[in-house]
Amino acid sequence: MVALVPTLLRQELARLAEAGARLDGRGQWEARDIVLETDCLYNGEGSAKVVWGDTIIYAGVKFEMRTPWPDRPNEGSLMCSAELRPSAGRKYEPGPPSPESIELGRVVDRG
Repeated sequence: MVALVPTLLRQELARLAEAGARLDGRGQWEARDIVLETDCLYNGEGSAKVVWGDTIIYAGVKFEMRTPWPDRPNEGSLMCSAELRPSAGRKYEPGPPSPESIELGRVVDRG
């Protein structure tokens, strides 16, 4: 039975692709609705909320004046972090940042 489910899903996805449709009823080239709200978080200097179909994304910005690093006395720095909340999926738990959260922040930092 276990092998049957992926086979049926693959067949259904192939059928939808041939018809130019998707599981949620949108057409092949039809985008999800996007709604943007700014200044929605109270504890940041700037924030945004994006609702993209059934996905909700929050972004916040905080600023802090600090002494520059000794090897770069005339440059500032930027630090990024990410939180993957339990409401984002069953595999995320409350508490300290998960390895995925830490790596996501590092990838954004490098970018």
